[in-house]
Amino acid sequence: MDIVENFLALQDGRIHYLELGKYGQQIHFLHANGFCAGTYVPLLKHLAKGFRVIASDIRGHGDSEFPNFKKVRHWQTMAQDLKMLIETRMSFPIIGIGHSLGASITAMTAALYPHLFSAVILTDPVIFPSKLLWMIGMMRMLGLISFIPLARGARRRKRIFTNKQDALKRFVSGRGIFKSWTEEFIHSYLDYALAIEEDETAILKCNPEIEAQFYETVPLNIWQYVRKIRCPILVLRGEYSDTFLPDAAVRMKTRLLIAEWKLLLIPDISC
Repeated sequence: MDIVENFLALQDGRIHYLELGKYGQQIHFLHANGFCAGTYVPLLKHLAKGFRVIASDIRGHGDSEFPNFKKVRHWQTMAQDLKMLIETRMSFPIIGIGHSLGASITAMTAALYPHLFSAVILTDPVIFPSKLLWMIGMMRMLGLISFIPLARGARRRKRIFTNKQDALKRFVSGRGIFKSWTEEFIHSYLDYALAIEEDETAILKCNPEIEAQFYETVPLNIWQYVRKIRCPILVLRGEYSDTFLPDAAVRMKTRLLIAEWKLLLIPDISC
């Protein structure tokens, strides 16, 4: 199946995106923090058998180019980017699908611009329980936000490798979140998430510092966005998820104001 790579020019840079499939309902897919659209090519190919699919790279990820994007200030910017992409490159309303960070940005965009979406599918969205959001707010006030576990873990991530095979051996193969990945997904990640230099040095396209900042800037009012979503919603939660905790799943039942929504628990994985 053909994969077409393209860009959408904005005032301060350009969004890179993949296009797959030619016919059917249109889907936009948005990736997790630290990944990129290309990581999900095996999944996107399946979706493209019955849908037209566009999958974009969030600022600071993949091949999206924003030279002055050195610091993450708020996620609303990414929601604006998604709005622009849907309005200019897709026939809306669309189905929005997102994973982790991408799920949260998709949810925010659906809340702000409901006319763009016919349905959303959120896989392990970064939507924390209220108590945890309160703690994050306090840590920001006290200048301790860099100590939250997800941000610390991101900053410890190795970024530069001798070559692609070194990255496979030392960073991906059988380690951490990649333990449950199929070989097809691992190689797709390596193909799209790494920049290969002339001397074969492999560098993660997403700077671990940017990845950490996304965790540090999670919107404290994320539940206000959730409450405003009006289209049908499917939420997928991995049993061992560290971004969509059980308390958040319970609260979602009381926060969503629409009748058409469903929460599915996927056992034995973290998504």
